Amino acid sequence: MKSINYTAVIRTLGIAGDKYQTLLDSLNKQTIQPSKILVYIAEGYSIPKETIGKEQYIYVKKGMVAQRALSYTEVETEYILFLDDDVYLPKTTVAQLYQYLVDNDADVISPDVFPNAERPTLGKWMMKLSGRMVDRRDDGKWGYKVMRNSGYSYNTDPKSGVYLSQTNAGPCFFCKKR
Repeated sequence: MKSINYTAVIRTLGIAGDKYQTLLDSLNKQTIQPSKILVYIAEGYSIPKETIGKEQYIYVKKGMVAQRALSYTEVETEYILFLDDDVYLPKTTVAQLYQYLVDNDADVISPDVFPNAERPTLGKWMMKLSGRMVDRRDDGKWGYKVMRNSGYSYNTDPKSGVYLSQTNAGPCFFCKKR
């Protein structure tokens, strides 16, 4: 496998505790190590005590989108691994994501780390009625599709493999910086 340079970027409030330490430890055990670990922490929050000694902290405005929709001028690598602060990565995750990116000639790859369908029935119906999220049968091609109302539909029964996606609502994705 070609040597790759990537930066891990994490959004946090600094309050995830043991989950954050687990994420940092799992980054430290990757078969392909990040060039940098940049942690985008919301203004007004303290830098967490959990560490592996490789993190650099950058204060940004608070918000799930505000802490993700940034220019990333601090990132100098060709690839970026985006993470929430409560994700655990098996040690070959980055190698696998990179290979999927190459094999599928993709710009972004996201693992399916949470089953959307696992919601209480009332929750599913509320999402459906609001038009924010609708389940659909596997068409063999799409994981997520954006609907005209800006909501999204998701594949309720994905098979192993890679699906195209028009959106990414995930806590982890790997992409080309460009």
